[in-house]
Amino acid sequence: MFLPFLYDYTPSPPLGLLWVFYKYLNLCAKHGWPMVANEEYFRNPSEYAGMGMLAASDAGFAERLGYTLPSDEDIRRVRPYVMPGAALDRCAEQTGSYCDAAVYLSGREYPPMVEEITRLLKRVQKESGEPVEAIFSWRNFPSLARAARKLKIPVIYNELGPLRRPTYAYTAYLDFQGNIGRAQSGARYRDFLRELRRDAVPVFDNRTLLSILLEPDSRELLSHYENAPRYRLGIAAAPRGDYILAAYGYQCDDEMLLWGKKRFPASDILYRGRPGGSCELAYDVPKDDSRSTVEFITQCESVAMLRSNLGYETMLWGRRPIEFDVSPFDTGCAKKNGAGSENWNCDVNYLNFIAFGYLIPYEKMLDVDYLRWRLRGPSETEIYRENLRFYCKLRKVPEEELLQKQILTNGKM
Repeated sequence: MFLPFLYDYTPSPPLGLLWVFYKYLNLCAKHGWPMVANEEYFRNPSEYAGMGMLAASDAGFAERLGYTLPSDEDIRRVRPYVMPGAALDRCAEQTGSYCDAAVYLSGREYPPMVEEITRLLKRVQKESGEPVEAIFSWRNFPSLARAARKLKIPVIYNELGPLRRPTYAYTAYLDFQGNIGRAQSGARYRDFLRELRRDAVPVFDNRTLLSILLEPDSRELLSHYENAPRYRLGIAAAPRGDYILAAYGYQCDDEMLLWGKKRFPASDILYRGRPGGSCELAYDVPKDDSRSTVEFITQCESVAMLRSNLGYETMLWGRRPIEFDVSPFDTGCAKKNGAGSENWNCDVNYLNFIAFGYLIPYEKMLDVDYLRWRLRGPSETEIYRENLRFYCKLRKVPEEELLQKQILTNGKM
């Protein structure tokens, strides 16, 4: 059995991952599997639908995210487990506040929390009468990772991938080490390159990759690929007040803007804010009002970001991503202390590996057969071919036709 673990230890408003819980619930209700989450998640969905919560009431919202609206009966089909909470209270007391505890727990192991989780996992397995094949987690949680290692249970870290509808085919993360800066992507890419020496796979240039990954209704965006940049630097706003990201450092938009203004005139910087967000330091730079990230990226020579999904999309469109901290795409990103754009060149093998090797089709995220296959440890090239086959079927393109578009390259664009 697979065990979702959606324990939110932050003082953020509850139910921030309600749609994720319901997506996992679709799977667990079908099998009668247990789930671990905050107590609020196990209330009847009809209550939340009555409050107008999209995750519980909007069928279109649910369809876009790949789940069906659950019934109250679905909640009764799973075995609910709730964390006791004593370890969180103790951590808050020792760190000074629940906010500090949230930052601490996002970045470090906390022995009382490890013990609390270990006891809970043992109880789940004992009461279920079967072993946990893997745990689903939607965030880095070092104490969970330690408890799972003690019991020899793999943790599968999920998240929405960097490419999303309506512009792209939906992608997802599936990582056995973590997300953000703890991801396996760099090490797995090195393994992929070693395997390529004896087991070649088809590799495509940027335009072909985009033609596969873009949704049919968005393919007119390919015309932006040759756009001449209007700005030397784009800045993609980072989330503010995120306890999980704060565990990695305290940089924010201010850092990127200060860095950019030391190098370029304000008029050469394009700032793309987040919905409902603002940054006072951006008062004198042009603001992006593009409908899509594609239009934003292709207006810029380089794009600065902070722990962002945007790094991979920026590479796909042939622009230079500058990552100010850590991300799953570190291997392909320039750093803020790096050289100019003329010295950055993305490895086309890397672009293809991320598309078909590291990221997975969103539809595969909770595909039990696919997950069990991944747990058996297929090679990197086997994973690549399996995911590429999925996209061939999705786009209704015969593999043989797509193979005619592959390129022979030493990996440099």
